[in-house]
Amino acid sequence: MMDYGMMHSGMMLFMFLWWAILIAGVVLAGYGIAHLIKNKDNKNGSAAPIEQLKLRYASGEISKEEYQEKRQFLQSQP
Repeated sequence: MMDYGMMHSGMMLFMFLWWAILIAGVVLAGYGIAHLIKNKDNKNGSAAPIEQLKLRYASGEISKEEYQEKRQFLQSQP
């Protein structure tokens, strides 16, 4: 009669590794999606002040020099 102990242990190790890789993949995918959403929100948030500045300049609230100075400052911010 054959001994299936080694085969059983190997199959259990393979199943453990398979589930570990699967769970890690799901966690990494969730992290990646959250990171993309966060970056999308940051890009939209940083464009709004420049748009407001353009509107203020167009309506005559600020001078050309003030507009250029503030725009340069806003674009240098991370």
